[in-house]
Order: sequence, then C-alpha cells, then structure tokens
Amino acid sequence: AAFGGWTFLKGAAVVSRRAGEPVVVNRMAGALEVSCFHLGSLVTTQLQFLMAKILQPMHPPLAALHARGETERLRAVFLRGNRLAFIAALFVSLPLVVYREELVALYVGDRFLEAGTVMGLLVLQLPVRWSSIMAGMLGAATDQQRTPASAVSVINLLALVAIGVSLGIGTGAAGAAGAALLVTVLIVVTVIWPFGWRLVEVSGWSWARACLLPGLAPLAAGLLAWLGLREAIAPTTWSSLFLCFS
Repeated sequence: AAFGGWTFLKGAAVVSRRAGEPVVVNRMAGALEVSCFHLGSLVTTQLQFLMAKILQPMHPPLAALHARGETERLRAVFLRGNRLAFIAALFVSLPLVVYREELVALYVGDRFLEAGTVMGLLVLQLPVRWSSIMAGMLGAATDQQRTPASAVSVINLLALVAIGVSLGIGTGAAGAAGAALLVTVLIVVTVIWPFGWRLVEVSGWSWARACLLPGLAPLAAGLLAWLGLREAIAPTTWSSLFLCFS
C-alpha cells in the first residue's frame, strides 16, 4: 500500500506539472512566451520519458538482488548505472545547448529563438538528474520510495510555482526555465544524491569519483569539438547541423 501510495504521489505531481505549465505560462505571459516555453520543454520531456522506458525492465532484477541480499552487486549496479546515465546525459544535452539557436531556427524560424534558450536551460538538468538516476530505481526495488517520490513531487510542484513567479516579475520564458532548472538542481543535489549514497552505503566522494569524474574528459573534448564545429561550419541547414552533431 505504501509503495503504491508514493508511486501515485510522484505520478500525480508529474502530471500536475505537465498540465499546469501551459496554464500558468498562458496566464502570466503572452502567446509568444507560451509557444517558446512549450517548444523549449519538449526535448527534455521526451528524453525523460525515453530514459524511463529504457530503465523500466531493470526493476525486477534489482528487486531480486535486494531479496537475495546481494548488497555489493546492488552497489556496483548503482555506481555503473549512474556513470553511464551521466555520460549519456552529457552527450545528449551539451550539443543541444551549443546548437540550440540553430536547431530552433531550422525547426520553427527565427521568431521563436527564445525557445532555444529555454531548451538549453532545461536540458542542463539532465546530467544532474541522471547522475543519480539509480537512486530512484533502487528506492523502488528496496521499498524505500518515500524520499525519491517526495523529492520528485516537490521538484515538479515548486518548479511550477517558480515558473509562475518568474513570469510574474517579467523574466520571460527563458527566466521561467532558469527558475525551474534552479529548483530541480537544488533538490536533486540536497535530497536525491545523499539518499542514493545512504542507500548503497557509499561516500559522496566515492560516488563522484566513480560516476562523475569519468565523464569530465569526454565532456571537455566533446564541448571543444562541438564549439569548434559551430564556428567552422556555422550550420544553416539540417544536413550541416547533423554533421555538427555527429
């Protein structure tokens, strides 16, 4: 019953944010900001959905490992899964940040360039969230859903409030995206990260060394390459943009 309750709470918060965002943005801003925020948030929403589908088959094996008391293997899965997800998040989000304006200009035109800024800000949450993505998975497998479910619920509800407040003070769609990013990062770093460390009994430094540090060298190399290609090619067509991404 408790498991189902926390799962329901998390799902309800996610649905409430998705349903509430267009209402809040439409109420607090103009039609252009509504369009820019919607377009900019599509990529992050779809990537989060895709990752959830990829991870879904892992629930039964993780529950089996917990039932057999294989703590060491759970710890190894936690660290390896977070490391791979973090690196994947970097290689998905960084080119979207670098080529945000070119992508939006080709997709919908120059009028909606602010959508590129929204997209760039929102995708920056992915490396932070995915670097601890196994915390929620192991929380479900070990029947310790309270902390991750509460954190996800608070992230979605506070982000909705932050979006409304930002728009209310005139920051536009980009400011609203920045506020949502700030709320997400703060809660993930202060709640989800420590929860995962306690769950598998590792220190923060051990987790960072195993999950974050291996991604820093590829991050630097990839970022330099994408920035260099942007300057060298200046993509203005889908084919040149695809060449830069690849």
